[in-house]
Amino acid sequence: MQQKPRRILRLLFLALPVLWCAGCVGPTTPLGAVDHPARGYHPATPASAQQPSVLPKLRSSARQPPSHRAAILFSPPTQRVHGPYTWQVVVLDPSGRAPADLSRVRLFYNDLEVTQSATAQFQVQQQHITHAGQPALQLEMPHLRLDPMAEHHIRVEYTTTTGEPLTARYAFPILDSLDARESLATTAPFDIDPTLRGIIESASDEFDVNPVVLAALIAQESSFDPLALSRAQALGLTQVTHRTEPDIAREFPGWPRNPKLGRFSRRQLRGLIPAVINRENEWRLDPEKSIRGGAFYLGHLRNRLQTEGNRQYLDNVGMDRGRLVAEASLAAYNSGLNRILYMMKTHGPEWLEQRSTREAKRYVRKILSYYGSFRSAPDAVSATGDAT
Repeated sequence: MQQKPRRILRLLFLALPVLWCAGCVGPTTPLGAVDHPARGYHPATPASAQQPSVLPKLRSSARQPPSHRAAILFSPPTQRVHGPYTWQVVVLDPSGRAPADLSRVRLFYNDLEVTQSATAQFQVQQQHITHAGQPALQLEMPHLRLDPMAEHHIRVEYTTTTGEPLTARYAFPILDSLDARESLATTAPFDIDPTLRGIIESASDEFDVNPVVLAALIAQESSFDPLALSRAQALGLTQVTHRTEPDIAREFPGWPRNPKLGRFSRRQLRGLIPAVINRENEWRLDPEKSIRGGAFYLGHLRNRLQTEGNRQYLDNVGMDRGRLVAEASLAAYNSGLNRILYMMKTHGPEWLEQRSTREAKRYVRKILSYYGSFRSAPDAVSATGDAT
């Protein structure tokens, strides 16, 4: 009995260095550990507490040559949560010279300063780096990974050589409308056939959905694999399930169907595709029909959300209507319209923050991430030329 207290004391003694080190490092973030005040860094003033008078302003054309500007730029332009990526920060000084070092740069994550650990992860490039002809400081953080379920408020501050403060916020992409006609600038890292791109744009016009969102949905659902088969036995590029398929088939009665597919296990289906079950006898495995069917169904969900009987649920949420309809349509594509309407009715603004909608939230945020990626062409500053 006397050995037990000694064993506990020994374990506590061994744990003390670990606990001490953890206290020194502080909380961690995707950008690194929070800076410790004792090292000369201090928590940032919350954005909500900042006075409008202290918000940074770019120098006017009257105070600086028009060819030189002060700016903080990001590449990619918005956050990505669908996988790890390389994040670049480009700093321009109104002097027309590249900033000499990182001493004037500060980084914040959710209003906590992470300058020390974040800058340690950056690869710094200064020589021969330009943006639109102006020398620049380029910071590159490889393998940045952002959790799709979390909110990431990232802020970069820079004090120019003239003492002027600049602030830039690295934001998550926002989809204002499912109906907007935006240009599909890229599908990287997916290398898709130009014919497939044409089908996406044609289906978007036919069913009045944003082509960038449709491409993002396909990327999330199937990674542009026309023979994709999910655990729930959803098929094709837009991953239409057995439950949803009849709703779409009624709109396209001439499409080939195989209603007996629901009797097979996933393993059996994997063995039958594409030798036995293929685009000739199952429309979901035909790339064009899969894209048209998915575009129709997404537009159908959007239209049903905006019927007079469902407007009360939208009103209960109280956010921008175009953005809400877009996000709710995507959530319904994943989890079913009735569930989404019920969550809006019972939880209002928190409809996507409940346990039963966690999967839908992850789904929606990943699609929005792809959307932000696909609507902007690759924008990286390199030693061989300017960013575009």
